[in-house]
Parts: sequence; C-alpha cells; structure tokens
Amino acid sequence: MKAISSWLAWGLLVLALTVSSLCVAQTQGGESENHRWFTVDALNEGLGEPPEEANRVTPRESIRSFLELTDQEEYEAAAHMLNLSDLSEGEQREQGRELARKLAEIFQRGEWLSISDLPGRGGRCY
Repeated sequence: MKAISSWLAWGLLVLALTVSSLCVAQTQGGESENHRWFTVDALNEGLGEPPEEANRVTPRESIRSFLELTDQEEYEAAAHMLNLSDLSEGEQREQGRELARKLAEIFQRGEWLSISDLPGRGGRCY
C-alpha cells in the first residue's frame, strides 16, 4: 500500500512539474512576442506628412501599400513606407524616392515575397 501511494505521489509531482514547465514556456513566448512591435512618435519627418494611400497599420498592409504605390510609380509616396530614421531629414528628402524605387526594383526581380506570410494584426506599425 505504501509503495502504491509513493508511486502516486511521485507521479503527481512529475505531472505538476511538467504542466508548470509548459506554462512557463508559454509565458516566455508571449513576452517575446511583445518585443517584436514598437511604436515611435514620428517616422521619416523629412518626407513631410504621409499620403492617405500610405497604410502602415500592419506589416502586411505596409507592404501592400508600398507595392501599389510603386506600381503606379509614386515613389515619393512609397518612401513613407520605409524606415529612413538612420538618415537626416535632408537625406530623407533627397534619397527617399530613389531608395523606394530601388527596393521596388528588387521586389520585381523575384517572387520570394509572400505577403500572406506577413503579420496581418498587431499594434500600429510606424
């Protein structure tokens, strides 16, 4: 009788540790998910106000907007979809259009971009 209750106690202990380990792993994974998104007060101030066509709500909408704008050869508007924060405001004005055109050219060369694989939800993506 003692042997059975001892095995039962050990079994319950192992089960409890297993379940608690899974809960800890899920919590850590959820926390790392929050670190993927960040917000900023402004993006590409050197380009002025973004046009209405520039939809940056999610990564998926951002790339769709970029592709639509570049298909219409609206590279100045498409530059608003890029993160040009490493450039000064003057450099953003000077180089934004050309960088958008070059990126569009890269996208046109290959079919490796799958828009459906990009996150369609989340916080505001600037």
